[in-house]
Amino acid sequence: MAKKYKLTRPELKRQRDALARFERYLPMLKLKQQQLQISLLEVEQAQAELAAEREKAEGVFRPYEAVLADYAGLDVRGLARPTEVKTATVNVAGVTTPVFEAVIFPPADYSLFATPPWVDRALADLRRISELQARQEVLQDRY
Repeated sequence: MAKKYKLTRPELKRQRDALARFERYLPMLKLKQQQLQISLLEVEQAQAELAAEREKAEGVFRPYEAVLADYAGLDVRGLARPTEVKTATVNVAGVTTPVFEAVIFPPADYSLFATPPWVDRALADLRRISELQARQEVLQDRY
């Protein structure tokens, strides 16, 4: 239901002041809306790129999975889990959003002579997959 206005001078002045205020702030609000929409589009594109890159990295790692299941001397999956995900915050149109900075993994201390040579490559591939997953999680928080 439409609001009824009094037909008086003070009400007319209030309405004119409100109109001037709205006309002054509307362009700024539209600019903020555009900035947020652009940021969302960038996040969606980055998510799609990361998903493709992660699928590619998992494809590289798949040959190691069968061998990794048999090897019990070293917890490669445990060494590939990040201990910390570092993020920073960025202000986009007045909204603080997280931005990925780095992933920190535990140090890989194992004997190079007692482990098979494929362990190094498998660990690097698993860490890459973990990093991509952390990036995706930060982007999901940003979205």
